[in-house]
Amino acid sequence: MAFHEHGLRRIGSGSPNLKNYFSARSLLDLKTTIATFTVVLFVSTIWVLAHDMGVKVRESFKASLAAQQLQIVRHVAGNLEEAINLRISALVDAASQVNPELMANRSRLQGFLATRKPADRLFNAGMLFISAKGVELANTTNPEVRDDGGSAETDFFQKVMASGKPAIGRPVLDRLTGKPVINIAVPVRNDRNEIIGVLAGASQVAGQDLLSEILPSKVRMEGDLHVISFVD
Repeated sequence: MAFHEHGLRRIGSGSPNLKNYFSARSLLDLKTTIATFTVVLFVSTIWVLAHDMGVKVRESFKASLAAQQLQIVRHVAGNLEEAINLRISALVDAASQVNPELMANRSRLQGFLATRKPADRLFNAGMLFISAKGVELANTTNPEVRDDGGSAETDFFQKVMASGKPAIGRPVLDRLTGKPVINIAVPVRNDRNEIIGVLAGASQVAGQDLLSEILPSKVRMEGDLHVISFVD
């Protein structure tokens, strides 16, 4: 009996240690849970902030890139319009100095073209006079060759004769070089403002002319530029 009482007393005397052990263990688990939750919350917050910041940075970069591309495109479009208008003005100025007598004399008309050096430099694929009937009268590329009315079928000639205004033809392959060119044409008028012919100039699309001179020289181009004619 005493033994059992003694054993009970020993067991009973150890119960406070067990309670302390489990209490400490519970406290440790609680601290671990709180610490883990804090770390997860902190990491989650950082991830959300980083994700939002990444989205904002990407959107900002896209907007900046789009603005830069738009600025380049506007710059190129403005230069292209200026280059076209310059060529039209040069042709109009030359056409205003031609009268019916000059148009009727092919040799004099050829000599007139030979003196148009400022305008000729703007048209590296040549300049030519066409009569109101569509017959080529003079040109700067091959003065000895005359056609039999084939120029009447060209779109720029028909546009000028129909509207009486300067016209830009669709890109075509040059007969001599085989390279794509754009023809710009203006009417030649007499004193009664009647159209007596057409003066046209051709510029190569690629190379050291129309399109190459409008590209921004100080901008590093990583992509492509496409000039599209909605009509064609």
